[in-house]
Amino acid sequence: MAQLQAEEARRTDASSANSWREQIQNWVNRLQSHSRFALGGACVIVTVLAVWFLRSEGFINIGNSNSRWICKISYSLDMRWAAKSPKPKVGDVLGADLLRLESGVVELTFSTGAKVAVEGPAQFKVNGVNGLELLAGKISAEVSGKAHGFSVKSPTATVVDLGTRFGEIVNSEHATEVDVFQGKVTVTPISGNAGNHWQLTQGKAVLVDAQSAVTANALPESAFPQPEISVLARPQNCGFDVSARAVQGDVPTDFGYWSGPAFLITGAVQNIRPVEGAGMLQFLNPTSNPSTNSEVWQIVDLRPFRKFLASGLVEGRLSSMFNRVRCDANTAGKFGLSLAAYHGLPHEISSPWAQRDSLALAIADKELIADNDPATWEKVEISARLPAETDFAIIQIRAIAPNSPAGSAKFFLGHFADLVDFKLCTPVRKSSISTGR
Repeated sequence: MAQLQAEEARRTDASSANSWREQIQNWVNRLQSHSRFALGGACVIVTVLAVWFLRSEGFINIGNSNSRWICKISYSLDMRWAAKSPKPKVGDVLGADLLRLESGVVELTFSTGAKVAVEGPAQFKVNGVNGLELLAGKISAEVSGKAHGFSVKSPTATVVDLGTRFGEIVNSEHATEVDVFQGKVTVTPISGNAGNHWQLTQGKAVLVDAQSAVTANALPESAFPQPEISVLARPQNCGFDVSARAVQGDVPTDFGYWSGPAFLITGAVQNIRPVEGAGMLQFLNPTSNPSTNSEVWQIVDLRPFRKFLASGLVEGRLSSMFNRVRCDANTAGKFGLSLAAYHGLPHEISSPWAQRDSLALAIADKELIADNDPATWEKVEISARLPAETDFAIIQIRAIAPNSPAGSAKFFLGHFADLVDFKLCTPVRKSSISTGR
């Protein structure tokens, strides 16, 4: 009997031990499973963060190849690629391929906002999200804003922008010349004087070869190609977000306010919302003659831009967004945008707008037949070459009355304008003088 009790006790102890071992093993298994899950989750999080960073910096694209781009060709002038080079067109996104431009000029626009004009013969390739590698040829760069730090690497030097406009030449012997037109750059030789660097400011130049780096006489900016350079000359209250700077009246006689016989500045109305911001302009029927166009003007002072205009090559580019409620054939369906440039001051010229055909230095005009969809805003753009002596411009936006007999009918039941934008641009150009360096 005692032996049976002892045997039962041993079985109970063994069963208890086995039970504890099973529980411990279960705990271990759970711990390992949780650890693997945690490790897997951590890997997923790290991967997602890495992909997000690479996409945000423009190194990889997922989905539409143009949705995130690093650099694209934004303009060309007599562009001709070499036989053994890829041959991208205007609008194409560039990869890291080596490009050989035989002649002409291409303008590169980076997603950071940097612009570079490359003149052939040249060999170059995109070098990351904010840089270019120039193996041979001549470029100039316009860098501002978030493109600060833009770099150009050549066989003998690396140039880092500090907010500027500069030009660079790499000759057949791989010597690099850097000329600063505005702002400041840092130039670091790759060999020879490696470890040293130069800081160049406006009007300074340096020549770097495989052995040395020396100062040079600066070349004129015309010795380099030029990307498009633009400055904003927007009218006051260009987005119609405030009620100030707007009066009822005729063509204004001074700068900085909207004027017209029948309009108001409003927020969202009749299921139409502003393009952006709080406000938009609504055209109303002129009370004196309801069958005429509804017109609004502003005079923009261009005297602060005289230095920019001095070349005589500047284009004034004007744009505006238009929209209307759904209308039938008897209501207005067209909008118009006009620009006229003048020399002198507005109050010194008698009826400058009425006599624009004889008094204006430059005129541009365009009309839009609007769609019948209030959900879409449509853009009208015009441009005119502005002579160096231009002092001011008159901008006109208008809703156009339909061709019908005069009467009391109201044609403008819900016609709107927003985001009137005006900028001065110097177009892409080739270098105009040759250099022996």
